Amino acid sequence: KIQLRGNIPYYIAEVSQNPEPVLFRIVELSTNHFISVNPEHDFPKKIAFYRRGNKIQAKVSGDQRGFELTFVKRKH
Repeated sequence: KIQLRGNIPYYIAEVSQNPEPVLFRIVELSTNHFISVNPEHDFPKKIAFYRRGNKIQAKVSGDQRGFELTFVKRKH
């Protein structure tokens, strides 16, 4: 989820491996993408989301490793 804490926007990742949510500060934001970082986190250190038509591409990276995921909007 995305949340303001103070006046700072964060992407908040909740994953089963971590007992608490991990906050990634949003450092770049537009109508079609955002980039969030947490240099203190072990992995990942950067998560970016890009909207491309009916798809959202997520790029997850840090410490010379990473992966990408593509989410496609399904028609009902």
